[in-house]
Amino acid sequence: MPNKQYDKQNYLSILDAVETLSSIVDIDFEREIEVANDEEIKEQDEMVTAHTMHWLETEDRQNTVKHIKETFHVVHEYLKDFYEHEYSYVSKPKVMEGVKTIMVLVGEAAKKLDKFTTLFKETKERSVKNLKEYRDLQEFYLTRIARKIDEGILGKWILELTKGSMAKRKAKAELKAKPMISVKHVFIDMESVKNDTEYELFFLRKEDGSRFFNPRLIRNIKLTADFGQKIRSKKSSDPLEQINIWQDHLIHVAARNILQAQGGILDRFFREAKESWRRELASELYKAVVALMMCACPKNLLSNAPTKACTEYFIDFHHFLRNAYVTGEYQRYLAYPPKKSSKMAHILMDLVHGLSRAMFTRIKAYQQLVTVFEKMVEEANQMQSEEHQKAAEESNTLWSRLAGDYAALSKMMKTHPNGPLVKVLEVLEKGAYHVFDPIAQLNLPGVMYSLFMGENRITNLHLPAPMNQGFIHQAEIVNEFKGFLRAYMSGQFKRKHLLFNFQDRTSWKEHVRAVNLEQLSNQRLFSKYLTVVSLPKDTDFYHQVSPYQDDHQAGLFIEHFKDNLSDESCGFVFPFYLSKKLFPNFINQLFEGVHKLFFHERNVLSVKDRLDFIEIFYMLLELKIIEEEQPATFSMTCKDGIDIGGCASAELFGFLKMINNQVLSNDEYMEYCTSLFMPAIISRERIIHTDRFGRMITAFKRIESTQQEMGKKAFAKAFDELLGSLFHSPILRSELAFPRQ
Repeated sequence: MPNKQYDKQNYLSILDAVETLSSIVDIDFEREIEVANDEEIKEQDEMVTAHTMHWLETEDRQNTVKHIKETFHVVHEYLKDFYEHEYSYVSKPKVMEGVKTIMVLVGEAAKKLDKFTTLFKETKERSVKNLKEYRDLQEFYLTRIARKIDEGILGKWILELTKGSMAKRKAKAELKAKPMISVKHVFIDMESVKNDTEYELFFLRKEDGSRFFNPRLIRNIKLTADFGQKIRSKKSSDPLEQINIWQDHLIHVAARNILQAQGGILDRFFREAKESWRRELASELYKAVVALMMCACPKNLLSNAPTKACTEYFIDFHHFLRNAYVTGEYQRYLAYPPKKSSKMAHILMDLVHGLSRAMFTRIKAYQQLVTVFEKMVEEANQMQSEEHQKAAEESNTLWSRLAGDYAALSKMMKTHPNGPLVKVLEVLEKGAYHVFDPIAQLNLPGVMYSLFMGENRITNLHLPAPMNQGFIHQAEIVNEFKGFLRAYMSGQFKRKHLLFNFQDRTSWKEHVRAVNLEQLSNQRLFSKYLTVVSLPKDTDFYHQVSPYQDDHQAGLFIEHFKDNLSDESCGFVFPFYLSKKLFPNFINQLFEGVHKLFFHERNVLSVKDRLDFIEIFYMLLELKIIEEEQPATFSMTCKDGIDIGGCASAELFGFLKMINNQVLSNDEYMEYCTSLFMPAIISRERIIHTDRFGRMITAFKRIESTQQEMGKKAFAKAFDELLGSLFHSPILRSELAFPRQ
């Protein structure tokens, strides 16, 4: 039986072992050989995460040799575990190809270490191939798995995929733009793939047309995904076994919501357009509506094993809707608005914009998964220790209950075989990596919750960046988002959408998306219906790293915070008219209030204090902007609306509940957690990132701890005096509600 310690830990280190072997095999031996390690390097005055190496030819030969031995041992234990649990798969060609590929890496790495280093010359073994770990690995493989190693195999799949990923580079040869120096040598590393932090780069090209990934990375992803899935699947059941059925059901609900929102326009469309199907706009809309109806039909749910599932019909609907926007007829109506007497033209324009508006403001799908999520949390907590379960039951604060459930879910999700790796692999195998387009890739917008201030209702939307991006320096707003804004222009009551843009305009990864959204809100046509406020959540200041890590003096920290807020080069952008309302009076008073209430006006603030200060300040600033803008809808938008945006939305909801001393009922709590966790699970097959969740939880802990220290009545009184007085509407006393079907 496999070693238990290996079961718990080493199945993860196989990623590092494969990466190390690949580094040795692929290295340019005009230089010294290296062993993989992650660190940060500074290139072109910008910090970039790169996969660098530590030299093998170091004075610490003992540790280096130990590392090589450990690499062979990990591969050996990995294959033993695979063989013992998956013997029936050994005869399958695809599985054998993967095993052979790993062993080719082992053999090639050993040859190159012997040839190009002197590491083992002074040891008793005299050669890598004489190491006990290497010999044991080779013996096990030769006697148990294969009769000979086919050293010519590197995987036809890898070769074909590599060719496919670079096939269009020649077609882009005419691109004359000067390459972006800062990203010329930047590639996605394995750590980023495992953590799912930069997956959008798989869809993008650099300015010169090249990719951010290379063949070695693809090979490593495939190896770890193929074998990790089989080994981990034997440890316990997969909690996301039915994820495709869940997603298909969500999309089915989304289609129903969109259709229901159209009201009588569909009847008028079918009645008036009977003789106009040959017109290009009517034709595309007809196909879009029919596809949407098929998606809304329960018979086409994936759980019913249909010929074509709801998800596929929704993809068709979205395709036809986008086609409608690029027809000559639609463009003509935009340039020359039809007369009131042109009934058919108005019906077509109302329908195309109405469908788009419903896509962004009427989908209430995640609430359909509350029961699924509740069961998932229950199972996750049962996997925890009795001590953990008891602590979870006794928790009487929101932050502690969330933290406990997050810990349980994180542990359970480890039994899901390489979720992010599999997602990336699916994209590569399907060849669907030509553009980053979250909405087209089924990360759909949706209603999360609403704020009620008397008769005013303001709805929070889950909204990924509404962009289509193929190159790192080029992106465009998708037409359906512009159609949604045009729908806000029509009718008796005009509406506005407020978009909090958390993308970092100071980063080469997100600059073009952030700036394009800002520019859209500045266009005369859309400026009354869209407000974009950029509040970056991935800068050095936000994370309080160099050069801000030593800002322990409260005065210095606040001074630097103010400098960042007023400087676009630091990532913050406010519309001019809004800036006049916020600066300097409100901003100064907000700093004073937060510092006094939550930090007792201390002169020295630790890094943890400053991180919480930033988080609380952001929430109050967001509420003030909502008060000033009075939008119909608002969104916390990052690249995908999942981690940064998702936590920001949940954070604002929880903050309003806490300052009003409102405790979530169990049903409300489950709805709250479903809206927080399920977008990441459905879209990326993982839980939300720990660092983003951690920032929210520590801010909640700070607020609830302050309430407990002061007493709820005293806290409420102090809050009203120091911070409530800065607001001129009842927004801080808003009633909150989740959507209902």
